[in-house]
Parts: sequence; structure tokens; C-alpha cells
Amino acid sequence: MKTFLIFGDSLVFGKGDEKYLGGWVGRIKQVIEKENKYWCVYNLGIPFGEKVKDVIKRFNIETESRNKLSTQGGKLFIILAIGINDTRLKNGIPVTRKVSFIKNINSLIRLAKNYTDSDKIIFIGLTPVDENKVEKNFQGRCFSNQVINEYNKLLLKLCKKNNVFFFPPITLKKEVSLYKKTLTEDGIHPNSQGYELIAKKIACFLKKIIYA
Repeated sequence: MKTFLIFGDSLVFGKGDEKYLGGWVGRIKQVIEKENKYWCVYNLGIPFGEKVKDVIKRFNIETESRNKLSTQGGKLFIILAIGINDTRLKNGIPVTRKVSFIKNINSLIRLAKNYTDSDKIIFIGLTPVDENKVEKNFQGRCFSNQVINEYNKLLLKLCKKNNVFFFPPITLKKEVSLYKKTLTEDGIHPNSQGYELIAKKIACFLKKIIYA
């Protein structure tokens, strides 16, 4: 028996998915639960600005209420795809400074380790945005790919330090270019094609961990 808790923001929730399949998490759920009827995938994404500190606040109650299978000899996997809203710029400065971001990520990892082993904790890297679309549609809510990359590097460093997995779904130059073409008019959320791209990559990565 395996339980998968996937925490995050609107990109986990699946905002922008015009096929209404639940974004990349919904697609992962179809793949994983098809493997075994006793495996459960929970989408714990909350849209509209969810940050790392917000996940910390709800982490224990969300996890404890869904952790029944692992207490019966099953395995609990905790997947965390959060942080892009922390990079949002206000007056040119990220709303969550790097010092606070580091502190919050470390706190989140500590919480996760209270429920499962390090090798079952996975952070999904932050995805790029279309800066022109964001600037056009969200006055005063600016995102910068340079800043997103900086926070991704912080995530990687913190994951290595804490011996947990880090997987960036969009990394290669060709992938970035293709992914940006799938972004909706807000420049942040992908359409169904973009979620499909992310889901395929994450599914391949997870299979290596699940069956290790």
C-alpha cells in the first residue's frame, strides 16, 4: 500500500487545464492508481498565491488525516511543488526573501521527515513563466525567470543538504522553449499540453523511486 500526498499551489491544483484532468497531478494520479488499486494519490494544491509558509501551516493536519495506509504497513510519499509565489516581485524584491525562504523550506522538510523517510520526500522544481504575458496581465504581480532560477538553485542545495529528492521538470533549453508555448494568457499556468509535458517527466522520475 502506498499513499502519495502532493502539496502545492495552483500549478498543483491544475489551474489552466482546459481538459479538466487535474493538471499534472491528475495525470500522475491516473498512472499511479492504475498500477495498484490500493495506492492513493491526493492533490493538496491550493490556488491563488499559496506560498511555502502556507503549506507549513496546514501540513500536519492534511497529512495526519490522510496517513492511514502508512500506519497499516504501507509507504507514504510526500511530494512538494511549492515556491513560485514566494519569488513574486513587489517593488523589485521577492515577497519572500531568500533568508526566510531557506528557513521555511528547512521547516517543511523537518515536518515531512516526521511522517516518512528522506528517500520518500520529493521536491518538484519551479517552472518558468512568460514574463511578457505576466507583465501584461498582472500589474504589480511580477515574476522573473532569473529570480525563479535563483530560488530553484536554493531548493536544490537545501534538498541535497537534507538528503531528499529534487526534480526539476523543465530544464533543457528546448524544453523551456516548448513549455513557454503552452502557457495560458496569464503567463504562469500551462494549458493541458503543458501539464501533459510535466506529468510525463515527473511520472518517469517517480517510477524510479517507487520501485527502488
